[in-house]
Amino acid sequence: MSVELAFMKSQLEDFKSELKTSLDSSLPSNQLLMETGFQRYLNEQAALSHVSAGLVSGSVAEPDGERFRVHLDLSSPLLSSCSCRKEGWCIHQLALFFQACQEAGMSAQACLNEWETRGKQQPLAIPGVMRASDLLKAAAAGNEGPEAWMERIERTARERLAVHSVEKNPYIVEYEGKHVYEHLLTQRPTKREWQPLYELYVSFGLLSFITNLFNDASIPPAVLQRSCSSFLFYLVEEASEAAEDLGLRALPFEFDPYIHFLRQETAGLLAVKNHVFAGQQTDLYRQLWTVLFKREAWRKEERLRLQLRLEDAQEMSVAIGYLHHLYLADDLAGFADFAKQLPDTGVELYLFWLMEAFRTKAFEKARMLIKIVDQKLEGYLEQLEQEGSMQSRRFVHWFLTYIDADWLMEKEPVLYKSLLEHMLPYSYTELSTYFIHTGRYKEWVELQLWMDSELPELDRNGLKEAAKHAPEEVLPLYHHGILRLIEERNRASYKKAVRYLKRLRTLYKKLKRPDRWDVYIQILLEQKKRLRAFQEECRRGQLTDA
Repeated sequence: MSVELAFMKSQLEDFKSELKTSLDSSLPSNQLLMETGFQRYLNEQAALSHVSAGLVSGSVAEPDGERFRVHLDLSSPLLSSCSCRKEGWCIHQLALFFQACQEAGMSAQACLNEWETRGKQQPLAIPGVMRASDLLKAAAAGNEGPEAWMERIERTARERLAVHSVEKNPYIVEYEGKHVYEHLLTQRPTKREWQPLYELYVSFGLLSFITNLFNDASIPPAVLQRSCSSFLFYLVEEASEAAEDLGLRALPFEFDPYIHFLRQETAGLLAVKNHVFAGQQTDLYRQLWTVLFKREAWRKEERLRLQLRLEDAQEMSVAIGYLHHLYLADDLAGFADFAKQLPDTGVELYLFWLMEAFRTKAFEKARMLIKIVDQKLEGYLEQLEQEGSMQSRRFVHWFLTYIDADWLMEKEPVLYKSLLEHMLPYSYTELSTYFIHTGRYKEWVELQLWMDSELPELDRNGLKEAAKHAPEEVLPLYHHGILRLIEERNRASYKKAVRYLKRLRTLYKKLKRPDRWDVYIQILLEQKKRLRAFQEECRRGQLTDA
């Protein structure tokens, strides 16, 4: 464009302010005008042809194919014109305005929302006050059927999340998605017992819609994860809460078709074609089958269905679903045998079961899961390292958050130690603490030497305690650390080295080996005789007369 982007945004903001002033958002006629113009924009019927200082030109097509020429005067909005010759504002001018906003990097939906919420002091802006038509719409989301609910959700999502807008800027999904979610919740049924079911449908329907929206998009996976993953995890959490609420009560017979429909729809969460956001879809599948679909006959039927699919092709998402049903059926042997056949990829998916096992104190399941993860960790972390150390660090952090370290240290210390060793260096702090806690001071020293830790850092990680209980084992740490400080060749490091030399002298005395200390300090002072500042600090510390 020939106009500076910042200048164009400023002019569009002025144009938007004029719309707020001249179009009263409380009037139904203006609401219809604005919404119809926005719909023309969503349907990609508006096209820009020319943008210059203060002027935007383009055309807007009608459904029958007729096109109208539009000129927007950004400096004097009331002088804008359209070939439809309607007096005042028309839907074509508004459609082109929304298109110009999108081209300038502004959210068209946000502009519409801002206009709709204008005039907070008006009665309709007061919390709890609604139009009669809105009340009727809200009441309409009663027991009209699961297909009608899903159609309502998808229609609303399509209106707000236009394909062309989302593909141009996937980062608008979080803002627009939450707006759609909150808008749909305002239409929840009036009967309280129906509300959790409707909320579950809204979360499930939106997640399915967004997944399908991006399934064929040519957007890099990394961009998709950054722009949308947090909102989709939010939907999974909301759906889980609603499903758990439903699972705690006896459901009325009227819910049967809704539950049956949703149970059938969960198969789509594991579909191979839905390759984007697989983690969120798999989590939602497992949550629903854990807290809502509890009948043994349902679970057995689903387990057999997944087993048949796996006989045709080994798909990771289907394999995780099958493992989940083995987990729910308490078939631990079957779970372990099948998990061994799977590749090391996807180890992060085991965190769901680990958290569930520790939450319900199903320690036999937890023990089995950790043994499986321990066998797969090395290969999995090698794969993560190819994407960068941050991925490995993030996985280790979450894994150590989900497991019950106290129970493992008490009941399975060897397994816990193996886990931490496989996750080094990211599990260094936990392994160091474990060695100190269990009195394995020799192994603690070996870990510090392998990590090449500095003495000030070791002071914070158990050096004094190790020196107290195993003075002979820590001698290499002091020797190595003191030399490292001296090699830094500055006065501050020399002072630190002298402090640790005094502690080393105390250790030799405690071990009744003063002769070894005398030989060591004499050789050290001889080797470093050219370091005058170090020699001076040793004299001040009264080490030269030892």
